[in-house]
Amino acid sequence: RSPAAEEAAGSAESLSRASVAAAIAAALVRCLEDSVSQVRDAAVEALPKVAERGNPVVMGALIRYAEYPSGFVRKSAVEAIGQLALPGDVAAMQVLERCLKDTGSSGTR
Repeated sequence: RSPAAEEAAGSAESLSRASVAAAIAAALVRCLEDSVSQVRDAAVEALPKVAERGNPVVMGALIRYAEYPSGFVRKSAVEAIGQLALPGDVAAMQVLERCLKDTGSSGTR
C-alpha cells in the first residue's frame, strides 16, 4: 500500500477507536443513574479510562454525581473529575471546592 493509503487506514482506525470510546463513555454515563451502587461506582471508576478529557456530557454527569448525598460517591466523582477536567474548567473547580469544604460527609452509599 502507498503511504497515503496507510495514513488513511490509520486515520480511519483512530476514528473508529474514538467513536467506540465515545459510545462506551455514553453507556457509562447512563450507568451513573443505576439503582445499584456497585454499578454506579464501577461506571465512575471506568469513565476516566475511556472518556475524552473535557467531554461536556461526561463532566456534567460527574459534577451532578459529585452532589450525591453519600460521601463515598462524592469521593469517587471528585477523583474522576480531577482526571477528566480540562485546565480552567470553572464548573469542575467549583464542585471540587464545594467538596473540599464539605465536612458533613456521610460514609454510606
